[in-house]
Amino acid sequence: MEDVPGGVEIVMAEMYFEVPDTLATGPQIWKIVNNGQQVHHVVLAGVPDGTTEDDVQALVESEFAGPPASPEAGATPVDVAEAGLSFEDVEDVFYTLLFSEGQANWYEVDVQPGTYAMLCFMPDPSGTPHVMLGMIEVFTVE
Repeated sequence: MEDVPGGVEIVMAEMYFEVPDTLATGPQIWKIVNNGQQVHHVVLAGVPDGTTEDDVQALVESEFAGPPASPEAGATPVDVAEAGLSFEDVEDVFYTLLFSEGQANWYEVDVQPGTYAMLCFMPDPSGTPHVMLGMIEVFTVE
């Protein structure tokens, strides 16, 4: 299939996304390509301005870490307000189905000015979700 004139190409492979340095606001066509050998997908979320990949990583790790230990067990409880980014700060924007190696697909996407986090939750062969291995891209649309 031919490329769409004016389309935006998003590439993903093992533990990274390639997003153009500048993205226009408003409705557009994204061509999403899996150049990796593992299965990937895109989850796009709006996050507060100033959010970093480390902030997203910390939030995801808090979710996959399981329930916090009780103070009775000698653990120090974590104050969620001090943890930085919270799930209440994250707004679902867009997601794709799964892409096998070499697959590409086109999507209509409407992005507004703001900061976004792109993530992949697919597991690698060890069972570890890609996002836990750093497959996160934070970018800004102006």
